[in-house]
Amino acid sequence: MDGQSQLTRIITAGVMLSIVVTMLVVARSPIASAGSPQGSIVPSPNVTTTQSNYLQSTSCTSTTFCMAVGYYSTGSYDQTLIEEWNGTSWSIVTSQNTSTAQNNELEGVSCTSTTFCMAVGYYNGGGSSPDETLIEEWKGASWSTVTSPNATTTGDNILSGVSCTSTGFCMTAGDYCSAGNCSSVFQTLVEEWSGTSWSIVTSSNTTTTQNNYLQGVSCTSTSFCMAAGYYYTGSYDQTLVLEWKGTSWSVVTSPNTSTTEANVLYGVSCTGSTFCMATGYYYNSTYATDSTLVLEWSGTSWSVVTSPNICPTCRNYLYGVSCSSTSFCLAVGEDFNNGNAYTLAEEWNGTSWSIITSASTNTTQQNLLNGVACTSTAFCMAAGDYINASNFNQTLVDEFGMVCSGGSLGLSAPTSAAFPGVTLDGTNQTSTLPLTFTPDDETGTGNGWNLDVTSTTFTNASSDSLPTSASSVTGVSSVTLPTGNCSAPTNTVTPYPITVPAGTTAPTAAAVYSANTNSGEGPANVTLNFAVTVPGYAYSGTYTSTWTFTIASGP
Repeated sequence: MDGQSQLTRIITAGVMLSIVVTMLVVARSPIASAGSPQGSIVPSPNVTTTQSNYLQSTSCTSTTFCMAVGYYSTGSYDQTLIEEWNGTSWSIVTSQNTSTAQNNELEGVSCTSTTFCMAVGYYNGGGSSPDETLIEEWKGASWSTVTSPNATTTGDNILSGVSCTSTGFCMTAGDYCSAGNCSSVFQTLVEEWSGTSWSIVTSSNTTTTQNNYLQGVSCTSTSFCMAAGYYYTGSYDQTLVLEWKGTSWSVVTSPNTSTTEANVLYGVSCTGSTFCMATGYYYNSTYATDSTLVLEWSGTSWSVVTSPNICPTCRNYLYGVSCSSTSFCLAVGEDFNNGNAYTLAEEWNGTSWSIITSASTNTTQQNLLNGVACTSTAFCMAAGDYINASNFNQTLVDEFGMVCSGGSLGLSAPTSAAFPGVTLDGTNQTSTLPLTFTPDDETGTGNGWNLDVTSTTFTNASSDSLPTSASSVTGVSSVTLPTGNCSAPTNTVTPYPITVPAGTTAPTAAAVYSANTNSGEGPANVTLNFAVTVPGYAYSGTYTSTWTFTIASGP
């Protein structure tokens, strides 16, 4: 090494050296949105195919345990119907009735584990007999009737929804009327489970002269619940929401599309005291039809959230909703179009609602989904019914799972990166930087994928270069799975560090992360730790390099 070069390096000691990378991504994802849940029909049994069978509500605690409740007709009376999902199939579970000569119907169910569920509804003797509350408890082996109070002995008492947070706390909501044949005004009815018994809890109404109905309830703790329904002004139905703060229920202001349009809420789901979704429908006077209605709770107020419809002139209803997080909810109902009804499902991705694929038996039978339960973005069960060729309602269950197929393999990555600069002092130094990449495999092949990188040599304006082995991937910082992921990637690249290939012309790429077969389907945020080693003899300046990232099929 000549003395002049050595002198120059000594003089530049203490001067900054900057490292800038321009990134090229060979395969950018053409997918407009990542994988979404898609519904497919799961066989569900019926007590009889020559009488009607209905499923009104469902609750799941995992992918291997759900309960769905409703009722079936004997030809003379309705009797309770309960079905259990074991992870593979649905089967009818024996349920209780007050009498085979009385109508017994279940409208809501909530489970906290495989050994505890509550199902609610009502029963009556037929004719002019008033409806009375009906509650059944599951303790892991069988269903049994639990004593439940009534607000009146002369009018109807109906329980429509239930929500449990533990074996020691549940709320059920509905309505009652005090006079026979409900010639009087309906008022809200709420009951609380203490772990040993049910008792009526005072609940609010808009007024005592207006009909008030509660259709659904959702609790996240003993100190927070929301119940949703509607009330009648005398001219139009309007949304009704009640909040429980641990000691009492109170009416919370809820919006409507218009005071001269009917607005009805059927379902509600909360993930905490600061996030809920409520669903139903409103009368769209512009198109003279019913359209979907969704309200969102921010923790302080409710607001209308835009929700799509199959077509502007179709009748669209959302009867049930389930949220597993603030960034994922699934709402279900029906689309009535050209004389037929089809299942309707919509997904909330944290920003907006969109229609997703749901399954119907065929295009000429009436299909609808009444309730839905989600344990994650990858698993939901929705229950309802359809009308068969003999004109009898039969049970219908759609299972929703993530579908990452029918698309292509793509990659999103930063367009540039600047490593922290180093101050030259004559010693070798390393600058590090984590960078996040989002591979997205929507092919459905299960082949896995490889994330490869190559680069040009780091060079400054004076044509000084860093060694071709200067940059490397030292390891994986994190892997997170955004909404739309179907399976987490299993990395087969080992061990780290891995040198990022470099040359005047970028050489053959090296794999820095690889998803094994049958993994990495859908989007995944992969954060890799990069390092650039600056030798002690380096010249000052800003060194730039172009890194090219490629994603390719195969483990």
